[in-house]
Amino acid sequence: MSTELITIIGGGVSGLTTACILQKSGFKVRIIAREPFEKTVSAKAAAIWFPFFAKPVHKVNAWSLRSFEYFLELCQKPETGISLVPFTVYEESAEKPYWYDALPKQSAVKPTKVNVFEREAYSYSIKIPLIETQLYLPYLRKKFLDQGGLLEERAINSLNEFDENEWVVNCTGLGSMHLVSDKNMYPIKGQIVKVASHSSVMGLSLEFPVDDKNEELIYVIPRKDCIVIGGSAIPNDDTEDIDHDLTKRMLHRASQIEPRLRDLEIQTVLTGMRPGRTSIRLEKEEGRKIIHNYGHGGSGFTVAWGCAEEISQIISNNTH
Repeated sequence: MSTELITIIGGGVSGLTTACILQKSGFKVRIIAREPFEKTVSAKAAAIWFPFFAKPVHKVNAWSLRSFEYFLELCQKPETGISLVPFTVYEESAEKPYWYDALPKQSAVKPTKVNVFEREAYSYSIKIPLIETQLYLPYLRKKFLDQGGLLEERAINSLNEFDENEWVVNCTGLGSMHLVSDKNMYPIKGQIVKVASHSSVMGLSLEFPVDDKNEELIYVIPRKDCIVIGGSAIPNDDTEDIDHDLTKRMLHRASQIEPRLRDLEIQTVLTGMRPGRTSIRLEKEEGRKIIHNYGHGGSGFTVAWGCAEEISQIISNNTH
């Protein structure tokens, strides 16, 4: 193991995943986080493997594919909260969707012409990893600590707080708006509804708006503890208020595709801010031992392992 200490700022899924990969590569790692993972936006995520609201597409697809391979391995361990589940994606066009190349070759499927919301659409029936955050995030944290990881809970206000000879990986998500004054960052407000679980309800996502509410989405993600119904993706909205009319619209739209949702008890309604950016920033600063890894939009879990591997490679290539 290398005696060099690498510091990761941020304890959400990106920070925890990066830490585990760096440990696997033989580095000693500490995480400095302003708050525990339970309070991060990662803990509010649905979450399912799917490239969403992140660019550049070719890099996101490559990172997503690598993460898919990691999740397939983790499916063998029930304590991780990872499972491979059936999922239907509805597209407006028969053209190959942007996310298709992120799938492993064995998962390739042809679309089926369907009618949804009284319009012609194309459905893809695939199997993708479900990430039950209430199990997965504690698993990552325990893995990190069991492998000798150090965890400090405090705020970092400037990257100048670190020695210039120390490797630092910035995984602060929206925090980078202030930490590094990134003007390309912006919040993407999401709202979800959690309803009681139902064994017969399958996951789905509609990749196009069905009315004039272009920033409102339709997806259904069944978990062991609940079913997550979404949602919204409202850029530049950092308010945490719950929109009760939106909740009604989400439930109504989702139940039109899956009628069994109508009778399920509402458990809770949550809002959260996805870390939006014009494109994911994964790069080493010129002349400094600082790597940035943020701006993942709605794809934080989906790209986490692929991004972490690239970070490990950057550090290994620059460590003598």
